[in-house]
Amino acid sequence: MSKYENSNHLQSRALQCERGGRLLFDNVSFELKAGEAMLVQGANGSGKTSLLRILTGLNPAIEGEVLWNAASISDDEHAYQQELLFIGHQAAIKQELSVRENLRLHYSLNNCAADTMVELAEQVGLRQRLGVICSRLSAGQQRRVSLARLFLSDQALWILDEPLTALDVDFIAVVEARIQAHLARGGMLILTTHRSLDLGSAKVRILNLDNRLTK
Repeated sequence: MSKYENSNHLQSRALQCERGGRLLFDNVSFELKAGEAMLVQGANGSGKTSLLRILTGLNPAIEGEVLWNAASISDDEHAYQQELLFIGHQAAIKQELSVRENLRLHYSLNNCAADTMVELAEQVGLRQRLGVICSRLSAGQQRRVSLARLFLSDQALWILDEPLTALDVDFIAVVEARIQAHLARGGMLILTTHRSLDLGSAKVRILNLDNRLTK
């Protein structure tokens, strides 16, 4: 069964986060529905990455809860993780492995056979780099290896932390098209970015952690 269901929705209720004894944000509440995107904004140190990690279930909130389809994500963490694709600010690839080997890991994580390896490498502009060890790639090429997961994912909820870091204009357009297709299918997106991103006709909510208000 496809995970892209029109009834999917994500909610946060009165989330509070502290780091090093300092309150980063409190009373963060929102609701995100199928086909919608939310851009998390705020100054450096406002807790953007911390919020994303709470929404993925990787970090606990001091107060509040996160709900997926009206149930707490802590009720069935495995089921929630199956619905979720999280790509963090770091490239999170195996530096000692080749591009081909890293892409093969992506296929394994998505439970699909790597019979379209060349096609995937072509989509991310790395067909001529398949045998190159990732530590020898530029920062932008490493980011492309990481973002290749977008082209394999059938998860309904994508949470992306600064996905456009080090990317050139041409590949940003590729990422935009992939995200727009995801949202058009009824997927959902939460992201942080310091660069503009065209999300097409999707409804985009803004969560600003500087004033803790959603619009």
